[in-house]
Amino acid sequence: MPHRIEGRVRARLPVPIVHRFVSLPPASGAVSLDVAAEYDAAAAPFGLALPRVKGTLLLDQPGLDGRVFVSRLSGEVSTTADAVQLSNADVAWADGTLKIASAELKPFEKGMPLQAGPIDLANIELPGLLRDLGVHPQAHVAWTLREGRFDHFGGTLSPLSLEGPLAVQSRGFEIFDHPTKDPARKRLMGVREAALRGSFQVRPNAVVLAGFSVDTPVSHLRTTVSLGFNDQLGVEVHPGSRVDLAEVSPLADLELAGVATMKASMHGSYAHPKLTGEVGIEKFVFTGFPIGDLEPSPVAFEPLFLTLENARVRHGASRVRVPSIKIDFDPAGNLPKGRPLDSASGVVVVDATVDTREAPHLAARDLLEILRMDKDPRFAAYKATASGTARAHFALGGPEDRCGGGYLAVSAGMRLTGVELLEERFDEGEIDLNLIWDDQAAGADGMRLDVRSASLRKGTGSVLASVSVGHGGALKGSVIASGLPLARVDALGAAASLFDGSVSGVANLGGTVSRMSGFADVHVSRVGIRRTHASLPPSRLELTIVPTDRQPKILGRTPICGNPQGAPFDPAEFERDLPDGSFVANGSLFGGQIALQGVRVTRQQRKIVDGKVRVDALDLGTLANLIPGVAFSAAPPKGTLTASLDVTRLPLADPRQAALTLTVDALRLEREGQGLTLKSPTGPIHLAGNTVKVPELHLEAHTASRLSAAFTASGEVKRVFTAPDLDLAIRVSPTNLSRLSADIPQIRHARGTVQAEVQVTGPLAGLRYSGSATLKEGELDVVGLPVSLDDIDVEIAIGGDQVRLTKATARVGTGTVTAVGQMPVRGLSLGTATASIVATGVKLPVAEGVNLTANANLNATFRPGVEDEEAGEKNLPLVMGTVTLTSFSYTRPILMAVDLGDLTGRQRTAVQTYDPAADVARFDVTVLSPNPLRFSNDLADMRLEVSPTGLQLSGTNQRFGARGSLRILPDSKLMLRSTEFEVREGYVRFDDPFRIAPKVDVRAESEYRRYTSVASSGAADASGSAEPAAPVSAGLGAGANSSGQWRIKLHAQGDADNLRLNLTSDPPLSQEDIVLLLTLGVTRAELNQGVVSSLGETMGLEALSSLTGADKAVKNIVPIIDEFRFGTGYSSRNGAPEPTVTLGKRITDAVRANVTTGLSQGSQVRAGVEVKLSDRMSLQGSYDNANDASSSPVGNVGADLRWRLEFE
Repeated sequence: MPHRIEGRVRARLPVPIVHRFVSLPPASGAVSLDVAAEYDAAAAPFGLALPRVKGTLLLDQPGLDGRVFVSRLSGEVSTTADAVQLSNADVAWADGTLKIASAELKPFEKGMPLQAGPIDLANIELPGLLRDLGVHPQAHVAWTLREGRFDHFGGTLSPLSLEGPLAVQSRGFEIFDHPTKDPARKRLMGVREAALRGSFQVRPNAVVLAGFSVDTPVSHLRTTVSLGFNDQLGVEVHPGSRVDLAEVSPLADLELAGVATMKASMHGSYAHPKLTGEVGIEKFVFTGFPIGDLEPSPVAFEPLFLTLENARVRHGASRVRVPSIKIDFDPAGNLPKGRPLDSASGVVVVDATVDTREAPHLAARDLLEILRMDKDPRFAAYKATASGTARAHFALGGPEDRCGGGYLAVSAGMRLTGVELLEERFDEGEIDLNLIWDDQAAGADGMRLDVRSASLRKGTGSVLASVSVGHGGALKGSVIASGLPLARVDALGAAASLFDGSVSGVANLGGTVSRMSGFADVHVSRVGIRRTHASLPPSRLELTIVPTDRQPKILGRTPICGNPQGAPFDPAEFERDLPDGSFVANGSLFGGQIALQGVRVTRQQRKIVDGKVRVDALDLGTLANLIPGVAFSAAPPKGTLTASLDVTRLPLADPRQAALTLTVDALRLEREGQGLTLKSPTGPIHLAGNTVKVPELHLEAHTASRLSAAFTASGEVKRVFTAPDLDLAIRVSPTNLSRLSADIPQIRHARGTVQAEVQVTGPLAGLRYSGSATLKEGELDVVGLPVSLDDIDVEIAIGGDQVRLTKATARVGTGTVTAVGQMPVRGLSLGTATASIVATGVKLPVAEGVNLTANANLNATFRPGVEDEEAGEKNLPLVMGTVTLTSFSYTRPILMAVDLGDLTGRQRTAVQTYDPAADVARFDVTVLSPNPLRFSNDLADMRLEVSPTGLQLSGTNQRFGARGSLRILPDSKLMLRSTEFEVREGYVRFDDPFRIAPKVDVRAESEYRRYTSVASSGAADASGSAEPAAPVSAGLGAGANSSGQWRIKLHAQGDADNLRLNLTSDPPLSQEDIVLLLTLGVTRAELNQGVVSSLGETMGLEALSSLTGADKAVKNIVPIIDEFRFGTGYSSRNGAPEPTVTLGKRITDAVRANVTTGLSQGSQVRAGVEVKLSDRMSLQGSYDNANDASSSPVGNVGADLRWRLEFE
């Protein structure tokens, strides 16, 4: 054999020829060569070397072990001693093409390693790939690898182990129920396009797509696929995979949507693989039904049967447990028989059990969304939460789906809470129903609903119902309501909480869902008004549900079953809010007080009312208890109303379009004695075109004191519901005030004529007022007032945004009072009212013995409706100014008794309550007096000088105080018992702005004299003393017949609640002795020496005088006497206390005389005259019969000249 061979070879050889040179699995195909060859045996000493060739190569259907690697390969080939190299190869494979830049096969090495790359592929078809690789001759999956690339691909041919990274763009991934070449194939699912990246592997037993990531526009899948050569399929879907079901939809004939997250494993033959795993779907839509969110649940699939176990679905506020869902894609079992799926035998059947007993249960609104009825306005008012179990059966195709489009059957038993039905709420209930929706193309008209029983509870009441709805919405049902509490009836709104009572009724329903008809008989029990004893009689109504004349819009009939196919929900049509019928009410309310005659309310969002209402003696007093603040008032209002109301049209949502007529036959209102009465029936009061026209109303108002006035009102209000524009007139007929004295017991006499008229025009924000009011020739005499008001003349002018008091005059005794004022009025806002009041020479007998004459200049202001919230004060009228007292005289007796407890004891404090709500006015007035105030009575004869700044009186009518001071002028007198004290100095100060709390500081003096009688002197002589009696010491130990003279000083200071009285004397006595001396004429020592025996009778006469009022009676009978009183005094003639009587007379302002005599035998008489020479000097004369000379029949006569020196 030659050692070197070279030449050119052109040949076509069978591929199995390689078995002569190498050991390989069975090979197939043919190879064509056009190469230049050279073989040098010397270069291969061991005999294993390839000839050196270079040329072109053409492979046709090469393969190993029955697997065809390529359909055709052409390229440039060359060899080395141990390798075959291929470059620029074009390959036809798997119905597509590959471009191999380079490849190298080393046949003599172990395993025959093969390396190639890069490799570009285009339009590789998965069925062709499975076919060429011998995986499966009839693939059920179509998939085009549109373009891709192996950066490198290689491995060994023996054993077969090739792999390389693949990145490819694919399209048209579809799974069929039959092989892709079968014309009867039916698409089960698919994906339009995807990008793949992973490791493409060829193993001895399978083609493996390892670690592939599949990305579509909205999905991401991580998977490993094993395409076994032994008819075994293996798929692993790794966690984190997300699939948008809209990309793979439809699944058979089922339209799906949502995003699925899954992990799964599928193994088995290509014809019958089995899948297990876990799947969750967000926003799952099944055949158009928005199911909601499917929580991750176990899933199993075995062609063609899908099962989910113990799944949970969330939709809106609902969460439902689904113990089992079974989806059968081949219920007729065609696939095992080798036949294609037949829709007539049923393509898809779904069976599910539903359990809603877990919180938060199933909301009715969510169920309506699932059934695609949530946009239907007929179901808008239905709400509830359901808890129970249900079974659902769905068939798409097959004998059950006779109308096409799907067959749904639901059977449920549910407990309901939070029920809302036709805008009425219920606490709870139960429902048992069957739903069959066999013609979904007809919408709600294609279903049959049978509510076998339903019960609802509200408080202590209940509603029982049974309803059936057939094809076309045919409705039939009955409802029984019993004892529903009025306080829980939502139709009454917030007013329901004011009532106690119940409503019952029976209703029958008919017609269709869109054109419902029916009749109800409604009874209302006696209605009590809560927190009061008021109640209204029972009521009875007949309520008719009248369907609309408008027929529902029908687009046609469903093609198979012929049910009406209504128009889809039209928002524009819904916004037009056309009526769906009406409710018509007839009957009586509150025992016939209100009668309804054909009152119709349309069934629409913007309801319209018409009909007639008759009111007959309606008890307004009972109804007034519904007004806040009236139910608890001490004097609730009373009244009745008789009227008729004819409602032509009343749109509740737009009252501007209302047209109605009201006629009032009788009206009577009264509260706390004040009342209003309609004197005669009114004419028709019309409301039309947004304008109210009121004819002349003749009314009469009266006050609690029965003062009455007749007035008329008339006019119109334009744009009453939008921008009211008023044109009203009110006229008060001339009213004679002489009726006041007959109607009001507190008025002795009244006279005068009052009349007024007011015109109100313009919008509410800018009302204009005009008119006037007058009171002429008025007189008023009120019980309790010291003087009457005469010649009253008042004129009020209204206009120019003001109410002006142009004239107000009255005569008060000999004085006059005048006032002027004004108050701005702008629209409904009242400005600050101001008034100036001037009083001149007003002489008032305030009370018996109290007279004053005063001038006043006052200003009053009031701002209605303004409250001082920061200060927490009520807004009150404020009066300010000055009051000047031109004269003041107080001659009223004052009772004053002094005992030892008065000297130091604290008086009991009087506690007065204060209610700010009862304040009616606030004032701040300065009281001035150019002349001293005169107090002259049996206790005092004083003159008080007001300080130059005056007394400041401020506060309210309930709580007021004074600030300032009064000075008691010298020579003022105080009487303490029978002793007269002369005031040396004194002040009364006020410094509390909230109460009258005077603080007194008064100093006064008096001389007290006592003489020794003749008998007493004889007794003294007998004892050996010829000397005249001298003043004694505080002990007065010389005996009861001692004479003496004391200068007693009185000092009173403190406030009214703690007035302290201090008495001192010269010669000094204890306060106890001074009080006894002033009261009884004796001291404590003299009492202890036996003068008590006559004390009882003397004190008894004084007490009898006080109890019987004898002293006052004498002064009234004998007016010439100014002073008359009984008292007790020590008699030096008798040597013991004796009852006395004192008579006094003020002859002139400067001359005063008095005489005191005892009432016992041999009584002592004392008389005195005081002549006031000036403010600081007076002359006093005195006489008494207690002489100290037994030979003289004349008593003691004396004269004193008294003067006072003042130093500053």
